[in-house]
Amino acid sequence: MPLHRLGAAAYVCWGLFVLHAALDTAELAAGLPSPMGIIIGTLAQQAWTLAAVGTAVVWAAIALLWRKDRYGYWVTLALSGFVEIGYLVFVLLPGYQAPGAGPWRPVVWVLAVALSSSVLRRGTTNDAQPSG
Repeated sequence: MPLHRLGAAAYVCWGLFVLHAALDTAELAAGLPSPMGIIIGTLAQQAWTLAAVGTAVVWAAIALLWRKDRYGYWVTLALSGFVEIGYLVFVLLPGYQAPGAGPWRPVVWVLAVALSSSVLRRGTTNDAQPSG
């Protein structure tokens, strides 16, 4: 299987991890007592954002990156990078999640980025055709 397709598959897995995190976040928000209104709203907004980005990355991986589209590469990288860097900085590095309990998402993300980077070679679907 071509590397870019393995990268697309890894992005789909990453997106599913993020969708699961969105569900967990929404459930956490729903379980808080109502006097914590701003916290509930903030968590619900975070769940919405995670769900939107996870869905967009899965779509871009399947619809664009699978076809070796450079725009798909940049879309998946930008969206997933935005979320994953935040996860690393605000969750893993401060120690809110034990490293042994869940570094799989960043590992899958690094694999997705590395494998999908093969679309940057010449000959991708949206390279300009030479005139002549």
